[in-house]
Amino acid sequence: MKRFPIIPVRVRTALLVQMLLLVLGLVAANSVLARGPQNAQGISGWTPGQAQSIAQIRALTALSRRWMAMVDGGVEIQVGPGGHFQSLNEALALASSLRHRHNSDRDGVVVRILNGYVLDEQIHQYNSDLSHVRITADEIVPVNTSSFVGADDDRGSAPLFNVQRGSESPKIDSIFEQIDGGAAVGLLVNRGSRAVITPNGGFIGFRDGATINNGSTLSARFSTLRGSRWGVHARHMSDATLRSADMTGGEIAAWARRASRIDVRGADLSGDGGEGIRADNVSLVEAHGAQIAGRAIAANAFRGGQINLLGVSFGDSVTAMRVTEGGFIYAHGLAPADLSEVTVPFSTEPNSFSADGVIFTNLDLSTVAVDE
Repeated sequence: MKRFPIIPVRVRTALLVQMLLLVLGLVAANSVLARGPQNAQGISGWTPGQAQSIAQIRALTALSRRWMAMVDGGVEIQVGPGGHFQSLNEALALASSLRHRHNSDRDGVVVRILNGYVLDEQIHQYNSDLSHVRITADEIVPVNTSSFVGADDDRGSAPLFNVQRGSESPKIDSIFEQIDGGAAVGLLVNRGSRAVITPNGGFIGFRDGATINNGSTLSARFSTLRGSRWGVHARHMSDATLRSADMTGGEIAAWARRASRIDVRGADLSGDGGEGIRADNVSLVEAHGAQIAGRAIAANAFRGGQINLLGVSFGDSVTAMRVTEGGFIYAHGLAPADLSEVTVPFSTEPNSFSADGVIFTNLDLSTVAVDE
């Protein structure tokens, strides 16, 4: 018969003590998760929906270093003068260790940026989920990008929010405006990651607004991506939804590249020159009901790119629709008034195939001129 080694009494005692401590820890953690932090680790007077005190946040921070804490009702973490933290990264570090119980009428975990705070740090996420957190602010948040590093590949813009490797961003519920510093992109979503910008959120004045890359997704209906070189740039089989967004200004408002898709239905893509929409390399842009005024080229499809236009207003753009290298534009529901101020409505004869591509339309072509 096989004999097992005899464990010395001292070793057995130590093991029993460790097991007992583990059990007690699990019991305590379960109690915290069951009751929420309002009755744990000295946290008292917890009122859902109201800002917490410095003492409560400190107690919650200490608790979060040991366990994932469950909050019954909302918790607001404040950043800036007179707030709980002077660093957005520190506030998000605490928020990442909190969860709130399901309740449809409560706000959950909120990080609020207070007036007078200038954001000068980058927010990096790798393999992490902050989708339960909402970042909001009392006013537009000024951003100084002077210390930003890590430019986004050949695009040359260092990210403010850098969401990488399957991460999920916080809900961006405030507008960030670059006021100083070098070339930056407000939001970089990369390598299968996801991001959400709410109708109250967005980016103004960054070199690039949002770059969605390598199978990533962005949901940003009614949001703001204004005054950037590229408002939104989706590449490598990525997906971005920006219905009814403000994407005015810049060189290209919406650029779908390399088998990607962008939805800008109802969005304002107007500007002073440049392009409203660009689709290339078998990418797709849906732009029903969009406004595209003042552009050198309103809709530009090439290398198999496709743009769907329905009821679009082109305003005083120079060229409304352009296809080259096998581009495809489907333009239905247009009225002569939609093209009345345009210099060149179509770059090629509509409803006919050519080496440049094809533009299909049900518009009465006798009412418009065609560039031959």
